Amino acid sequence: MFRSTRRPSLFGSAAVLAVMLSACASFPTQELDKASNTSLHVIAVAPIGMPDKPMVTIVNAVGNSFGLIGAVVEAARASNASNEAVNELASGGLAYKAQLPADIESSLKAAGFEVQMLQGARAANQTASFLTTLPAAPGADAVLDLYVSYFGYEAAGAQSAYRPAVHLEARLLDAKTQKVIFADQIYYNNFMPAAAKKAITIEPDAQAVFADRAAMRAAPADVARWLRVAQKAVADGLANQLK
Repeated sequence: MFRSTRRPSLFGSAAVLAVMLSACASFPTQELDKASNTSLHVIAVAPIGMPDKPMVTIVNAVGNSFGLIGAVVEAARASNASNEAVNELASGGLAYKAQLPADIESSLKAAGFEVQMLQGARAANQTASFLTTLPAAPGADAVLDLYVSYFGYEAAGAQSAYRPAVHLEARLLDAKTQKVIFADQIYYNNFMPAAAKKAITIEPDAQAVFADRAAMRAAPADVARWLRVAQKAVADGLANQLK
């Protein structure tokens, strides 16, 4: 297992949650007007923004209450847990960066759309935001721009159980005018409902629970399995909004 000898970044649980809270509060949702978009048949999916590593967050971490030192300690814990989760998903056979696009494609096709998965890499500075410039999509009626703002597991507190969470930010733009015709958030396990009040929320499976990190380390196949379930659920949830 790789362990950095550098001082951990302060972008730990508290900073992650602060960024997420800001994004949730300002997200402009827009329902698809299906009556005005009857010619929507071919959807091109831009390369999807994904976190480099799974996240393992304690929402109300004790360290968050103790200023800079507490933040450093919590950042180190979150970083170590994230690195361990990389190994758990590898052991469990989940290549999530490839699996989610496959799930999106499958769900959209099941909803009746023709799908073009656009090739290429998303700009490094836009893996956690919408694209500033859409890729070319000849023959498509609309371009789907997606990024995952949270992927991994969360616990409410230090003594709380961990549950899977996948949060998808989505917008659909007319391919010709680039006008936004749909925008929404599809959250599997919306663990900050007060902030993401408008998000389409999918409750996690009641069985998808790990008592602590030791339980997760002991069952990498289950850790991966429940994230697969979460990924497929958000993909289906998105497709249901468009069909």
